[in-house]
Amino acid sequence: MHFVGEADNSDSSVGFSYLPRGYYQLKDKIALPQANAEGIHEFNFVDGTTVWWLTRAGVLPFRFVTRREFLNKQIEIVRSRSTPSAGLLAYYQRLLTDATDDVAFVKQAQVPGLTESGYVFTTLEDRANRIYVTVNPEYYDRSLPKSAPQHILIRLRRADVAFLNGTGNGARHLESIQKLREIVSANLPEFRSMVR
Repeated sequence: MHFVGEADNSDSSVGFSYLPRGYYQLKDKIALPQANAEGIHEFNFVDGTTVWWLTRAGVLPFRFVTRREFLNKQIEIVRSRSTPSAGLLAYYQRLLTDATDDVAFVKQAQVPGLTESGYVFTTLEDRANRIYVTVNPEYYDRSLPKSAPQHILIRLRRADVAFLNGTGNGARHLESIQKLREIVSANLPEFRSMVR
């Protein structure tokens, strides 16, 4: 699990990264990550992984890709293929004429009127969606040395319960993970102070 997932060659949106679902489909609500005054963000994933993401206060190191940017990238990708699909190109160009600078929530689906699938816009609540992000260049201070952390990601992952039960160490492991979680939580302000 990564902070952002790299779009791979089978994903036709190569050039953007995407947020893993756990960063916005939380157990009690669905919401995009927002910058906060503390610069401390906690995400709890279904598999038992907890991620603390420490940033500068009030700003995120990425920004969400807009509908307009997403469509421009799709048009560029379709045109770069050795045999571009005229139908898919026309579909994306038609969508681009009405595109806004709203966040692009997309999913792959059969495009109406075409014999191939492509991207369609959907909602944040749609469990099949994907939210693409790109670097926020305004976040990074290029005058700092490369050794200065500009954001920190702390990931604590619990091992698979079935595996743990088979080793006989399941209870000890879960207890250790809980203690580590408490240690990290107690020291988050100190870790956050390292962010430049």
